[in-house]
Amino acid sequence: GITLETTKYDIYRALMEGTSYEMRVNLEKMESVSGKVNEIRATGGGATSDIWLQIKADILGKAVTALNAPQVGAAGTAALAGAAIGIYGNIETAAEKMSPVRRVFYPNPENAEIYSGYYKKYAGFYSAIKGLGGI
Repeated sequence: GITLETTKYDIYRALMEGTSYEMRVNLEKMESVSGKVNEIRATGGGATSDIWLQIKADILGKAVTALNAPQVGAAGTAALAGAAIGIYGNIETAAEKMSPVRRVFYPNPENAEIYSGYYKKYAGFYSAIKGLGGI
């Protein structure tokens, strides 16, 4: 709960956690259709926050790989072009060269257990309110 002692950093962390809980909702739906996901790849501005990436790993229960590609769209285009004209043998090699791994974040078992309890509450709240107001 928010109190008078709550700081802007507490609120920012809560936003990161809430976004990560919603990612878990979506991940579970995807896995129910297409099978288990072993790794999450992170790009863009959010992929520069080690704290958020660790929160994601803990909440999702998956390794989260941060790529070192600040302009991932441009890197993807270059990888496709490089593979198409034969600079790289295949798209996988091109992608590895154009978007190298910066760091991999693994779930911390203690944090993951705590977040799992909170996620159950989140999922319960979400189910209770999802029909209200077009949510």
